[in-house]
Amino acid sequence: MAACVLSACGPVAKIRPGAQSILEVFAPPTREEAMKLATDEFDANKRYQGLSYVAGSTYGGEAQYLQLFQDRLTDRDPGVRTIAARALGSYGSPVDAPAIAKLLVEDTDVNVRIASARALQRLHNPEVVPQLFTALDAGKEAEQSVRVEAASALGQYRETRVVERLIAAMADESLPVNLRVRDSLRTLTGADFGTSQADWQSWYKGNASPLASSAGYTYPNFSRGQRWFEYIPFVPQPPNEATGIPAGVSPAR
Repeated sequence: MAACVLSACGPVAKIRPGAQSILEVFAPPTREEAMKLATDEFDANKRYQGLSYVAGSTYGGEAQYLQLFQDRLTDRDPGVRTIAARALGSYGSPVDAPAIAKLLVEDTDVNVRIASARALQRLHNPEVVPQLFTALDAGKEAEQSVRVEAASALGQYRETRVVERLIAAMADESLPVNLRVRDSLRTLTGADFGTSQADWQSWYKGNASPLASSAGYTYPNFSRGQRWFEYIPFVPQPPNEATGIPAGVSPAR
């Protein structure tokens, strides 16, 4: 096992150059080292690695790094764009949402679109509702996973146009999309008619105040157990997180 660890086989991160002891082998890079990697214009792998380090750090929300994430939304490498969108979902503000929404509907890489939809679950900005509608539409977005994440993001917008579009999305042939649409409708209305589009339509048409019983929206969170190599000192731990409300939403809202 020790040989495997020292050779960085499997999913363990690369050994840090210049390490002088076993404790330094897996130590994360300094800010300067991470920034140098993230701004390497000639190597997309280095940009991806550096941006990942910054995105997973405790200092990623500082102004200079937010600007880095914003700049990398237009990187020519889709992996880098994915990390940038993900990072802005964690550290950004509602003003970042329009640029992320642009990726959601225009990027040709599915992973970028998924990351963008997930980021928009954490940033509240009504300006991006039309792009979320586009991403929810099976006629415009072929990837089921993108539609699922867009359906979740819409659950934070207490507007009748959103309820109407979600009910319309119950016609989607994908059960995962139907179930996520149901979750958002339950959050917005307090009602629950399962995945029956007809029942939701009937209830909505007969209800003068469909949003009266809405509940507070919290975005989905990531959580998993430790992998074997994450028990090694200085190896980053799983990026588990608590759920929360989107940036831009008042806790009392």
